[in-house]
Amino acid sequence: MNRFSTERVTSPGYIIVGGLSNNEGVVIARDSNGTNHTHWLTDREWYVAQTNRDVWRDYGDARYNATVAYMNNLGQSGVSLDGKMIIENVLWSPGVLQFSTIFTATATANKLQKLTIYNPPNDT
Repeated sequence: MNRFSTERVTSPGYIIVGGLSNNEGVVIARDSNGTNHTHWLTDREWYVAQTNRDVWRDYGDARYNATVAYMNNLGQSGVSLDGKMIIENVLWSPGVLQFSTIFTATATANKLQKLTIYNPPNDT
């Protein structure tokens, strides 16, 4: 995890890392010199939402707020291991899905599961 936080990168971005056990997940916000912010999974926060904005600085991000509302509505029990429920009930929902979205993918640290690419709904 240290390299994700400290290695020099060419542009700012968000590095999203997950693991196989409880609370093994973090969003690392980076600029070219280092880490600006981290948001870890915890026992209280079972998911971390991230949009293309620094949500810890700007709580007025409508896309982030919609994502949080849809995730809370879905609930932890509504999440499947393949991520499909999050894609269909959160990422493809009004206010979250962007017109320019060309695909959504799920990837996992589990070697037994493959990368899956989903095309967005036709009515975007």
